[in-house]
Amino acid sequence: LQGSYKPGQPIQCAGPGGETIHLPHNALNDDFCDCADGADEPGTGACAGQDSTLFHCDNLGSTPQLVYSSRVDDGVCDCCDGSDEAGLRARRPGLGPCVNRCAEEGAREREERTVRMEKLKFGLQKKEEIRAQAVTDRNNWRAELALLESQIPGLESELARAKEAAAA
Repeated sequence: LQGSYKPGQPIQCAGPGGETIHLPHNALNDDFCDCADGADEPGTGACAGQDSTLFHCDNLGSTPQLVYSSRVDDGVCDCCDGSDEAGLRARRPGLGPCVNRCAEEGAREREERTVRMEKLKFGLQKKEEIRAQAVTDRNNWRAELALLESQIPGLESELARAKEAAAA
């Protein structure tokens, strides 16, 4: 989200009355909520309390995520990189920094993704085997049906002869 703002380009968003406003780029993440939707503060908690306002965690080495701005600077490290608590830690250095868990989380996520992909590949292989067997079975049944249907006239004539012999 933050990456979508180009340096030097103004920020366009909805103002408090719903009108479109243009802000200078230096208003981005300046800890003052200028936009009604919080679009100018994706990296701070300045717009906390608004339903549509989310904080963007870069989480380098892991998966980026969005957390509610109300969870920013609340003393709980929600982002694996701790970026959601940087403002609080700056104001209260005694709290200590959030431990950056992104490398470990990223490694675990990649491992889980690899396992899911292997299961998916195995499932797709099994599906193809079942489909191929179904095609083979259908072709065999069609051939058997054709053979049986070709035998019907001969069986019907045998039946007719047996009925004539029994009647005589």
